[in-house]
Amino acid sequence: MEIRTSAPGRPSANATRSTERLGFARIELTAVVRRALDVVQDRLAKRNQEVSVSLPSAPCYVRGNPARLEQAFANLLANASRFSKPGSRIWLSVDAIATSEHTGQVRMRVRDEGIGITASRLTGIFERGLTLVQHIVEQHGGHVRARSDGEHYGSEFTVMLPLLETPLIPYRLQA
Repeated sequence: MEIRTSAPGRPSANATRSTERLGFARIELTAVVRRALDVVQDRLAKRNQEVSVSLPSAPCYVRGNPARLEQAFANLLANASRFSKPGSRIWLSVDAIATSEHTGQVRMRVRDEGIGITASRLTGIFERGLTLVQHIVEQHGGHVRARSDGEHYGSEFTVMLPLLETPLIPYRLQA
């Protein structure tokens, strides 16, 4: 089952108005993701959890506030750690996706081997504890979705943000 916060590429009206107050700039997203990983590194080490990281070789530029995005990404990583057993693995990936010939999105995914999320809990996951992540992502013109095959099957959180520049990637419209 999968739950999405808002339509892709359609931030809420409140999110659009608030971007002016957040001090947005052109930022390279993989650097922000690395800093978020640094923030939770001690927690991961204490729990003997391994993170498998996959980052693109080309830079992914977005318009945003790096501190707020770092906060959202660190929150997702900390949740993956919290709800996974010591010694488990967490996967973190970032990639760019062409959505048309001249536009694209950057996708950041956090997947874990944790306790999973039942269908009944998944529908309200962003109202219970992940509200901050949802709010930050929507302020940046993106959306976040949660997916789990149920209890004991882990979970995956995917953040999609609009790219400022589409890197040289083969064009294929994503379904």
